[in-house]
Amino acid sequence: MEKRVLILCHDFPPHTSVAAQRPYSWYQYFKKYGYTPTIITKSWQAGGMNPIEVLRKEYEGKNSVTENELGKIISVTSNKILPEKMLLNYGEDGWSFVRRIFTFIYRFFSFIIPFFDRNHTIYKAAVAELKKQKYDFVLCTGEPFILFLYGHKLRKKFGVRWIADYRDMWKNNHNARFRNDVLSRILKWWEWQFEKRIVKTACFVTTTEPHNQETLKYRLSKKVVIVYNGFDEFYTPQSKPAKSNKLILTHTGTILQGQQPEFLIEAISQLHLEKKISPADIELRFVGIKFYRDQIQRLLSINNQLESYMVFTDRISASEALALNAESDYLISLVDPEYKTISVKTYHYLSVQKPILVLPGDKSLLSAIVDECNAGLSFYSVQDLKNFILEQIQIKKSGSQLDSFPFNIEKASFYKREKQLEQMVLKMNEVADPQQKRILILAYDFMPYNSVGAQRP
Repeated sequence: MEKRVLILCHDFPPHTSVAAQRPYSWYQYFKKYGYTPTIITKSWQAGGMNPIEVLRKEYEGKNSVTENELGKIISVTSNKILPEKMLLNYGEDGWSFVRRIFTFIYRFFSFIIPFFDRNHTIYKAAVAELKKQKYDFVLCTGEPFILFLYGHKLRKKFGVRWIADYRDMWKNNHNARFRNDVLSRILKWWEWQFEKRIVKTACFVTTTEPHNQETLKYRLSKKVVIVYNGFDEFYTPQSKPAKSNKLILTHTGTILQGQQPEFLIEAISQLHLEKKISPADIELRFVGIKFYRDQIQRLLSINNQLESYMVFTDRISASEALALNAESDYLISLVDPEYKTISVKTYHYLSVQKPILVLPGDKSLLSAIVDECNAGLSFYSVQDLKNFILEQIQIKKSGSQLDSFPFNIEKASFYKREKQLEQMVLKMNEVADPQQKRILILAYDFMPYNSVGAQRP
């Protein structure tokens, strides 16, 4: 009998965010494990070089349904809410305080009044789909975590099992400690009232790594399955990368608030001041960071004399990012000392089999996965990083091969997305058709033998 899973997600291709890749991999691989997926997502449009352009393109989208051999994609438009209209009309700097107040109001009331919920069209599409077709599971991936509320409501309305996928954390989100103003604290408390109530109705919970698993088990008292973010396949370059005399260090994607690019910049800055390097020797490449102008400002504010060492690119497709990673000498994974995690870019780095530099080393999840796969090095002091960079520059100038790492293909293969989906499917099958437990009892006395000993077994 055909099994079906309905997946509710905000981000999905052609949107180029990291968050879009997780549900897209499920769409690619669920069929191999016996489940036909249907995706309900936003009507994303290709392009958009900054958040305002992406939002404008999203608003221009139309409802659509696409079907192929993998499953079905239902794309829906967003509810157009006031703070987003203000952003489009006045830009990021216009009426920012007023817009922030309205954003708080809309987010606060979105959990109880659909008018304030920009994503309510996803819920309405899910209701319409469940009226037409029976599904075995509804899988909701957050954030936005209001999708969890939809899973809860769909369970009550249709009796369908739902799964809460914590791509990021909700109450314990990595950015939460930086938002200590009154409105943020109120919102955090308010949404926690919903989180602890609605996630209880999920048949199980998934998340991306062991630390999150332990936190969620403690907070929610639920079974939590780890489904690492992973990568699709090992990357094969379409052409031979152009040879560069520079040492190329590449960081792909966003830089989170708690991460420490200062560790890297300080090493380059000291080498520059000591006149041991010049922009002809090394290039710091930040892929996709033009999408986040505040992050460029942050990098330049560390030492604006180093701008000539840096290259910033627009947000690009996943395949283009992989190509840039593959032609690099080393790939940069930054660490937040107060929030140990495995950034999604780390899996993409594994897929191109180029050495990873963990900066600074976290003595935890990120350094552990790099060590496990023999995929790079962790640095714990700026001086050690300086020495390493200088040595690699000199090796490259001499025309010799840079330090090589005997990459562990077998260990890295565990983090393929298809392999990770298998962990989720095993739990889904267990929930859908729990195996009967059997026990063999050896007893001398048993009914109808009329003895006291026969009554116990």
